[in-house]
Amino acid sequence: MATRMEMRSLAMSPPVEQHRKDDRLSLLTNLHRSYGQSDNGIQPYGQEAASVQQQFSQQQHLRNTNFEPERIFCLRQQFLMAAAIFVVASLVVFVLFVTTFRKVPNDDSFLNIDPLAGAQEFSNTHRQVAVKTSCGHVIGKAEDGAYVFKGIAYATPPVGTRRWRKPVPLWVDSAWCDEHQTQEAFTFGYKCFQLNPYTKLYEGSEDCLFLNVWTPSLDSSRTGLEVMVWIHGGFLQFGNGNEPGLSPSAKLARKMNMVFVSMNYRLYTLGFMALDLLSDDILTDSKGNYGLWDQLCALQWVKDNIRNFGGDPRKVTLFGPDAGAASIMALMSSPKAQGLFHSAWLIGPTMVFNRTFEEVTTHNKGLFMQRSGCKDAQCLRKGVAQDIIAAHLGKDDASFRIRDQNDLPIQGIFPEQLIVMDGELLQQPPASAWKTEDLKSIPLLIGSASQAVDFWPGPDDLPTWTWNQYKKYVTTSLDSFGLQVSQMALRIYNGTALQSNSSNFTAEYLYTTMVSDIRQSCPVNTLANQLSKVSRSPIYRYILTERPSNSVRLFNYSAKYSFHMWDLIAFFGNMDKFLLSPDQEDEAFAEVVQNMVSNFVKSGGDSIGDSDWLRFPKKIANLARNITFGSINKTECKFWSESKLDVYAWVS
Repeated sequence: MATRMEMRSLAMSPPVEQHRKDDRLSLLTNLHRSYGQSDNGIQPYGQEAASVQQQFSQQQHLRNTNFEPERIFCLRQQFLMAAAIFVVASLVVFVLFVTTFRKVPNDDSFLNIDPLAGAQEFSNTHRQVAVKTSCGHVIGKAEDGAYVFKGIAYATPPVGTRRWRKPVPLWVDSAWCDEHQTQEAFTFGYKCFQLNPYTKLYEGSEDCLFLNVWTPSLDSSRTGLEVMVWIHGGFLQFGNGNEPGLSPSAKLARKMNMVFVSMNYRLYTLGFMALDLLSDDILTDSKGNYGLWDQLCALQWVKDNIRNFGGDPRKVTLFGPDAGAASIMALMSSPKAQGLFHSAWLIGPTMVFNRTFEEVTTHNKGLFMQRSGCKDAQCLRKGVAQDIIAAHLGKDDASFRIRDQNDLPIQGIFPEQLIVMDGELLQQPPASAWKTEDLKSIPLLIGSASQAVDFWPGPDDLPTWTWNQYKKYVTTSLDSFGLQVSQMALRIYNGTALQSNSSNFTAEYLYTTMVSDIRQSCPVNTLANQLSKVSRSPIYRYILTERPSNSVRLFNYSAKYSFHMWDLIAFFGNMDKFLLSPDQEDEAFAEVVQNMVSNFVKSGGDSIGDSDWLRFPKKIANLARNITFGSINKTECKFWSESKLDVYAWVS
């Protein structure tokens, strides 16, 4: 096992965030392959005008060849009869012309929609349907008993001179809407440009501001269904709104009888670069947080349009893990999001974002600008996307930001913060907003996992650790906080059970529990406590204790305990994408999670379904196949708080 006491080098001057380098992680080398897709390429929505004109020409030809003129002139009919036939034929041709030349598919499976109505139902599962939006119609398809609309553009592509600017909603661009009166929503849009921390490959495009809708009904005339909006996680570094197995589906929409929406938003350097020279227009530019502005834009689209998709804009629940949950907390504390959502499910939130724009831009002016080779915004906006991200990363490995936070902390070393207090969208950190009761008061379901970091922990060789290796690693890491801290940690998270080689108490189990308490469980408890003191709405708290029946490989690591997002995988109902063969216990757990969320959402947050599950802080649930109730690591959390390690929670 590699040691780690070569202290991680400082990338920022205190108290600005400091990167840590670890000899267990290889430096980022030879990663920046050329990207075959144009960074600024725009995904086509179909060639409506050309397609329709071609269809019209073909049908005109068919009508001309099948008209059979001899029936008019060869029957020796009188002139008046011929004239009457001519008039009738002309009317038929006119009707066919008008019908064919509409900018919608001329297909007997297509449903023409009254512009004043939302949409019409259809029974054949392979037919298409169009729904009117604030920017023309979108055409979707039936899939698994629901209606699916993929890759709906919601903002002008943030490319070229629009890089690092607030998104421009498409519905305010009348020229674009006139040109694209109909969008075919059959395929997902590009994911936002990113460096995958696992594959180390660049993926996606800067033209990525798309959203997706799954709905079991398009009847806008009746009371709308509840709407759940998925904001994907990925520590603001990677991910997208349609990741297989980690996103909504038609099957889920049908089963839950809810409308689901997901979105893409700009990430990492292209979505959260705080740099004052990028804000040359105070009216249109943002001071960082571009990805949050994207989310606001998508939520406004939901408010304006979701009724035509069968949803109720007054019943919107946001949900997301880690950075997705952090985004929700940021939106809760922003006056810009007023009225856009009404409850939330936070899954393992990253909670630390308290730096101001001015603090972070000072750092970026030095390191980022020097590495980029640019001196002004024009140069940066013309730069190749992968070069921009490489300049931001420096020598850090692409997985650094995630795995660093899934490891034991070293005193004074903090990951870089991406969300900043910009004075407009975010005027103060959520923690301050909670204290002043400025935080949006909505019902909350808050969860964390007992071995959250087990999805991709810091040490590569963790599964093979012996008790002595575990003891050495903990001592080496925590001695920076004082010898007594590491000694007490080893007493609390002791290895006595390891001597019997118990599968329930391995070094991996103890290590991931310890790190998860520091980074997740205890800080989330603090969050819930703070909120419960000021919120006028219900708060429910759970900790995930259920384990998968066999190991799950989300990244380059096989998770076997109660890891971060196992509850989400269960909720989405796609365990077979992660488990070789889900057993009955896995399926039973999925039912428990889906019922829990359904009760929370459909009751407007007033109930969780189980009469024994009282609002926090009266009850905390252990989420498993059989839900039990108890406290969450009171001794452990008190120790970490007194040792000043509670500030090392996951960072946004």
